[in-house]
Amino acid sequence: MELKPHQPERLSPRRGDLRQWRPVITLIAAAAGIWLVLWTCTAPTQLQRQGGVVLPANSTPQGTGETLRLIEDAATQEGKIVVGISGGLPESWRQRFEAALNYQFGIKVELAAVDSSGPAPTSLRPPDGGARPAWDVLIGSDAQYAELATSGLLQRHGWSSLFGAPRDAVMFDESAVGFAQQPLRPAYNSQRVPASAVPHTWDALLDPKWKGRIGVSNSMDPWAGLSSSWGDAKTVQFITALAAQQPARGTAAELMQRLEQGSIDVVAAVPEQLIQASVGRNAPVSGADVSPLLLQSSVAGGLKNVEHPNAGLLFAGLLATLEGQTLWHDFAGSSSIFVADSPGEKLVEGKQYVLPPDSFLMKDAPDRSAKYARVLGY
Repeated sequence: MELKPHQPERLSPRRGDLRQWRPVITLIAAAAGIWLVLWTCTAPTQLQRQGGVVLPANSTPQGTGETLRLIEDAATQEGKIVVGISGGLPESWRQRFEAALNYQFGIKVELAAVDSSGPAPTSLRPPDGGARPAWDVLIGSDAQYAELATSGLLQRHGWSSLFGAPRDAVMFDESAVGFAQQPLRPAYNSQRVPASAVPHTWDALLDPKWKGRIGVSNSMDPWAGLSSSWGDAKTVQFITALAAQQPARGTAAELMQRLEQGSIDVVAAVPEQLIQASVGRNAPVSGADVSPLLLQSSVAGGLKNVEHPNAGLLFAGLLATLEGQTLWHDFAGSSSIFVADSPGEKLVEGKQYVLPPDSFLMKDAPDRSAKYARVLGY
């Protein structure tokens, strides 16, 4: 049931950790500079503009170290980046992400963060009349980025060559990187649900004892994701039975609040980050380990028509680096399953898991999500 077989890759140290090689690099750079001067005296150079950066005509989206330097220089000129992230960033975390971005790439950029939650965020709608999205980079789900990719709002970049991203983490025709994966799983009130009653399979949520005591959120991502493995017919059968459980409805956050208060006993499927937030508040909430393990990618990519495209690209790339992985895990508790020896790799080790592929997210998931929403009364 593992939909995306992979060989975990090791990330390289950040550029700041390579200072011991600076004399050798300087010597090589000097020799290359002499050659470049001689070559430019005899050969014309045609330039083209791509994503706000002037690149040589024979450059590719995969880029080179020189291309990364051009992006860094352009980002410094932009001087600012606006990051869209659900819930925004507390000031202490904003400062940490800003410091990591500037240190990783040797730039000086001011970072601002805005809350991207809520219905129909600006970045998910095609630009109208030249209006820019509200942010330069969006930290979103794989389903959100599938919508962006389908709408043609993403710019291709060389995530592996520029930032060292694992090949299996690159998504949507090199337009984005799935830098972390988190489980979507049931949550339960540990004061109301005895250990013997904790669900360990998805079908266990259909037990009559949960009738009127279970919550099902308005996000169809879990059911669409599972259907990529189960198939549509089995998923429709499952959620039809789930709807017969007379579930409480609302957003995942609203249902988690009700779970903490004890007005419901179980929430069918919520992101791990919400479960850990409840645990952090010392609420009587735990996550149920069910099989198969359902995963959702946290994604960042290069958005078109933004005010600070180069700074946005570097922030997305930061999250694929060793420094970014460590920082994101500290912040959100998740990391990439495609990085060797990472918490993410250890999470899926020896388990059956479901991670929907790009093609499914773009082609099948939207229609299935709409159908499942109707069945569940949304």
